[in-house]
Amino acid sequence: MVVGLSASGASAYTVGVLRAAREAGALTMGIASSAGSPLLDAVEHPVLTATGAEVIAGSTRLGAGTAQKVVLNLFSTGVMTALGNVYDNLMINVRPENAKLRRRCTAMVARIAHVDEEAAGAALERHGDVRRAVLGLAGLDSPEIDRLLAETGGNLRKAMDRAKAIAVKET
Repeated sequence: MVVGLSASGASAYTVGVLRAAREAGALTMGIASSAGSPLLDAVEHPVLTATGAEVIAGSTRLGAGTAQKVVLNLFSTGVMTALGNVYDNLMINVRPENAKLRRRCTAMVARIAHVDEEAAGAALERHGDVRRAVLGLAGLDSPEIDRLLAETGGNLRKAMDRAKAIAVKET
């Protein structure tokens, strides 16, 4: 997917890239603040941020830029949610690469798995990331974790639901 931004919707380079991307078979989305602009006409998914005239003429970072940033934030949040990188209101696709992120991941594992921080930290150390640690705390071994995450496209909630269904069948 290629996303193009232009406050006026007339940026020749941005329009050209989007046209080329669409011709190459890419899904295209354009975000502009001017209805009927070439950018919005060039894409499959046009997003109009009708912000009107800028308070300071020529300063598109005010209204148009802010509106486009809001659209991008909504879009990226939706994508992250659809990819299974969000569990409840937690962004779980965090790599515990430093002390701050390890603390954050440990807190998420503790909250999701309903365990104390010590157990969560040990599971995170053993399994390497939030998804795997939560599933490990649910009693799954590494091959089962790998299989469930592969089957569910990495979606933790779906993997947990399948693990519960398997446990019920086994009892």
